[in-house]
Amino acid sequence: MLPRKDRLGREDFERSRRHTRRVHGSLCAISFMPSPTFGVGVVVSKKVARKAVARNLLRRRVYAVFADIKKDLSTSHSIVFLKKEAAGASYDALREDIVSALHKAHLILRLNDTERNAD
Repeated sequence: MLPRKDRLGREDFERSRRHTRRVHGSLCAISFMPSPTFGVGVVVSKKVARKAVARNLLRRRVYAVFADIKKDLSTSHSIVFLKKEAAGASYDALREDIVSALHKAHLILRLNDTERNAD
């Protein structure tokens, strides 16, 4: 799980939401803006998963992906919006889609060995 200091608070979330660029994957869309600090926010609407338990599971999975790849990312504020297709996706599929979207956004500085082997 991503530490609380690396998650966007309400003020950062609102500011980041207004001044961002967006890239799309098959399971998510990521809005991002350059920032001197690293921060991630996750949005899982009720259209994606009706039950709070399912929404929180998806949110925790996204934070876990960012915790794993944080050392390879440039500093930015990113907001991940999950799509309906993400509800039935596995952790590995979600991770692959997020990494792919981050590549499109040019937010990944380098690939570690596990990412190179996957591509």
